[in-house]
Amino acid sequence: MAAGLRKRGRAGPAARAAGLCGQWLRRAWQERRLLLLEPRYTLLVAACLCLAEVGITFWVIHRVAYTEIDWKAYMAQVEGVINGTYDYTQLQGDTGPLVYPAGFVYIFMGLYYATGQGTDIRMAQHIFAVLYLATLLLVFLIYHQTC
Repeated sequence: MAAGLRKRGRAGPAARAAGLCGQWLRRAWQERRLLLLEPRYTLLVAACLCLAEVGITFWVIHRVAYTEIDWKAYMAQVEGVINGTYDYTQLQGDTGPLVYPAGFVYIFMGLYYATGQGTDIRMAQHIFAVLYLATLLLVFLIYHQTC
């Protein structure tokens, strides 16, 4: 057999799938005005938007400077509960007293331990990013089922 030439045979399953996906994308591009209007394109649009969100979300986490809003206050309030203070009038943070229900405290208590007592803010950002992306995926799946 000559160098660089391959014997033509039947395409494998991966090649067939890639070919079908390519045909689907070409057809979708040709009918791009229908992408947002036709339910048959819901999965394609959702997949593209999810991929874009993954990229943007992790770009923001790694490139945009962190802005402290309430994280330290939440961690201080959680520490109060961990230390045995259950009286809401005694639970204080940098922004004032605890005003959220106990469920909030328990959720943030998990984050407190997952982030090294609230010190690993980057880890907290990744946890919130995963929760956000999971919620977005769930919304798209629900939307797809209604089409």
